[in-house]
Amino acid sequence: MRTIFTLLLSILVFGCNVLFAQIDSKNTQKTTVVVIDKSEEITDKVILEKCRQKLQTIIWNACQKNGDKIVISYIFENSGSMTNKTEFTLTLPSLDIAKLSPQKQKLMRRKFESIIKQKRISFVKEVTQKALSYNKERPRSHILDVLPLLSKFRQIYGVYDLYFISDLIEFSTYRNLHKTHFSSANSAQKIGQQDAKKIARKFNLQESFLQGISIYVYFPVNEMETRPIFEWLPYYWNSVFQTYGANPTNIKYQKL
Repeated sequence: MRTIFTLLLSILVFGCNVLFAQIDSKNTQKTTVVVIDKSEEITDKVILEKCRQKLQTIIWNACQKNGDKIVISYIFENSGSMTNKTEFTLTLPSLDIAKLSPQKQKLMRRKFESIIKQKRISFVKEVTQKALSYNKERPRSHILDVLPLLSKFRQIYGVYDLYFISDLIEFSTYRNLHKTHFSSANSAQKIGQQDAKKIARKFNLQESFLQGISIYVYFPVNEMETRPIFEWLPYYWNSVFQTYGANPTNIKYQKL
């Protein structure tokens, strides 16, 4: 009886491993979401060039395999719309050299590597150009409205890497951070948690959709060192992101 049970258990474990392997194989393509602020912060030529360079680096590192995706969304007055999404998929050619001699295989691999590199370079240029081809605005920055969109992305793409190119100064009916004065890190965290829960109630969001997601924030501003709000912004947004399951060790902030 024990032998039969052990055999059945082994079959069950093997079956589960095969199933998980099949699921993982379907998710081998990587998705990276980049959220860009459409406000007039990114108008200075130096900052715009830094933004362009950073975006190119993000795309180059993120899209290396056939099927890898970049999703571009923007921060403006209608951030939460599902139309606020442009998806780019890297498509690479395949190489069949099985019937060639070893010498010709080596030669073809070298040529193929060059072709792949050029394809990726062209892809980076195309996505960067299209991503930064938008009208600069002086809108209210509805950053919190991006959260329902990110929740939808989790359902569509699974786990993804998330990048913000924004000063992250919320300016909406939910919160005007231009007029909010944080007295401490603790006060910034409390307000962030309040705002995150307000959004969760309004849009019925699951408080786990950022779990496992790495978040990178790049501030495209010159006055980061002198404006007091930038001292407290990471505490506010960490609290928002953590409300939805993000690990604080996976949230990084830096200036462009």
